[in-house]
Amino acid sequence: MKINNITMLNAYSVFNNKFNTTSDMEIKWKIMNIADEIFQIKQRFDNAQNIIVGEYGKEDENGQKSLSVDDEHFQELLRYETDISPIHFDDIKDIGLSFEDMMMLKPILEK
Repeated sequence: MKINNITMLNAYSVFNNKFNTTSDMEIKWKIMNIADEIFQIKQRFDNAQNIIVGEYGKEDENGQKSLSVDDEHFQELLRYETDISPIHFDDIKDIGLSFEDMMMLKPILEK
């Protein structure tokens, strides 16, 4: 299935937050296995974002480059679509996700 980077960032956020807030090692292991592909896509996104900031960012008074979220290059990166395997509902049903988490994952969930 194809998803854009906004959907990927939402899924990354859900799994990253759940991983960091649970102490149950079985749930952490499950998240690592379910979300591996998302984490790899996130790393590629971060690399692309750093390149865009380096090329098109504006320096502040401290010499740090930044980019407006309205920047056309950044917006294009957010809209970029990538292939991803759907996540099966049965794989996540017992990791204790909230309603909001489930709604953020909805575009990549498969029953």
